[in-house]
Amino acid sequence: MVGMRDVAKKAGVSLSTVSLVVNGNGYVSDDMRERVRKAMQLLNYVPNELARNLYHDRTNLVGVIVPAIRHPFFATFTARSMRSLRKDYALCCALPQMRRMAKSSMSTCCVGT
Repeated sequence: MVGMRDVAKKAGVSLSTVSLVVNGNGYVSDDMRERVRKAMQLLNYVPNELARNLYHDRTNLVGVIVPAIRHPFFATFTARSMRSLRKDYALCCALPQMRRMAKSSMSTCCVGT
C-alpha cells in the first residue's frame, strides 16, 4: 500500500507538503501541487479514509437498521436517506436476518460518498 511518505519521496517534497495537497488546505505553489498530484497518479495513491477518520474523530457514516428492505416504507426511507446524505455522509444499512441454524445474524450494505 502506497503511503504519503512514498508520494513525498517520488515528488521530491516534504511529507507536510503532500498532506497540504491531499487535504486541500494551506498554501502550496502551483508547481509543487502539480508535482505532488503527478506522483500520486503515478503511484496510484489513494488517501486512507480510516486514518483520516481516526485523526478527525468522525466517520461521516450514518447507520440504519431496518427489518426488511423489501417493505415499501423501509425501501423509501432508505432511498431518501441515501439521497439526503449523498454529499457528506455514507449510509450503512443493516438488515437482521433470522436463520434456522443461527440465533440471528446481520447483513450489512454500506453506500458512500
